Amino acid sequence: MKKAQFPSWKLSLVVIVGAFGCGGSPSPTGGTQTQQPTPVPTVPALTQPTPTPTPTPTGPSASSCPLGKGTVDTHCARGTPTFLGDVDAAIDQLAVEHPEIFDTRDLAGPREYKVKDPDAYYKGVAAVLRTKGYCADYDLVELQVKNTNDFNDQYDIMISQGYVRRGNGSYRNTCSPAAFPLDPEDVIAQVRVGFFGFRCLDESRVPPRNGEGKVPVNCFGNVTASPKNKDGDDVDSRIHGEQIQWVLSQEGEYVRVDDQAGVPFNKVLFGLAPGHFTLCATVRGVEGCLHGEVIP
Repeated sequence: MKKAQFPSWKLSLVVIVGAFGCGGSPSPTGGTQTQQPTPVPTVPALTQPTPTPTPTPTGPSASSCPLGKGTVDTHCARGTPTFLGDVDAAIDQLAVEHPEIFDTRDLAGPREYKVKDPDAYYKGVAAVLRTKGYCADYDLVELQVKNTNDFNDQYDIMISQGYVRRGNGSYRNTCSPAAFPLDPEDVIAQVRVGFFGFRCLDESRVPPRNGEGKVPVNCFGNVTASPKNKDGDDVDSRIHGEQIQWVLSQEGEYVRVDDQAGVPFNKVLFGLAPGHFTLCATVRGVEGCLHGEVIP
């Protein structure tokens, strides 16, 4: 979730946003070397390819695969890659069709070009694979490839320094049954709503702990809504988007709820009088609630 700072009366917050996916994050390799300008290779099987458009980065979508949706109830483990040769060939084809994505003069190894636009690179390789009859997508972490719903492979085709990764090192794991594609509603398992900071008008007042769900009278409490996946990790904001609906329920005027400018997933609560309240947030049809209390 995006976390913003309070104005002069609000607390500061640093939040680490987790990533989701079946695989890990890119792993570093050795140093890079700069060579003389090298022409982009033309793979014989891919000579005179039909250009594929440079795709627009998006989150996962079930509409991109004629085989149908994947499942969140899958098991992922490293085994033997099934589509490695076609993934490498798709990288070559993308380099031929869209050289603007790469700096072919800056290399980490043979044909391991510097990637200038990582999103276009991953989505572009997936688009090439789809023209070859595969279901392929980019889950914002890794490349996903399948030709059956029984399983899919996950590939990490870029090293952390931003260069193309090829060969066995790009294979990460195989998920059975297939883990993609999923709609955002499938990825979000819950929406967690809770406090993450307080400030009281009486600065000598010791506020409660965040997890207690309580805000004292004459104190401000900052609340955030965090979409989570089945593993309890934050869902990337590029997947769930910026749309959220908030609803406050209370039998009296116990708490006031204000917007936090520019941060739709945050609210600022102010305790008015002792009593109970419920503040709910709905993201992509998934609702989560804070059942809170204003204390004296």
